Amino acid sequence: MKIVLKSASFKMLCLALFACMAIGAAMAVIPEGEVLRSTTPQSFTGPCCFSWFETVRVSEPPTPVPVVVTWSVDYNIGGTFVGLSVNSGPCQFYGSKAMYSTFSVNPPGPVQSRTFNWIVLPSDGPPANALHRGTNSFTLCGGGMFSAGQINLFNNTLSARITQ
Repeated sequence: MKIVLKSASFKMLCLALFACMAIGAAMAVIPEGEVLRSTTPQSFTGPCCFSWFETVRVSEPPTPVPVVVTWSVDYNIGGTFVGLSVNSGPCQFYGSKAMYSTFSVNPPGPVQSRTFNWIVLPSDGPPANALHRGTNSFTLCGGGMFSAGQINLFNNTLSARITQ
């Protein structure tokens, strides 16, 4: 009888753990539009700063909160700045901005990997483009540091999450 009770208790414990894991996984779902993954090579050339056309969006609550934007990229360049255009505003730098030269812009030259984490505050940027209630967009922008630089982007992921 004790063996049957222990077996039933063990099964109930396993079922409870599985339910907790399933609920946790469901809560970790990222809303559509908050992540952009690109596996298609892209090349951009020009002086800083112009749009790179990679955009993610988040929906802000009635009182805007900071947004964490993360970009991970494999790249090949000769020296470039990267920033964000918030809500179609000017290209701004919310932290690290330099993408170090790989000394060759001709693929398959040396490729480097880098991850940027930017925190955009509700008070950042021009008032017309600041974070606001509802949908806010974040678009990569950048260009050559001192001239018309070229950047080749390979696998990259751009994501934005509001802070809780």
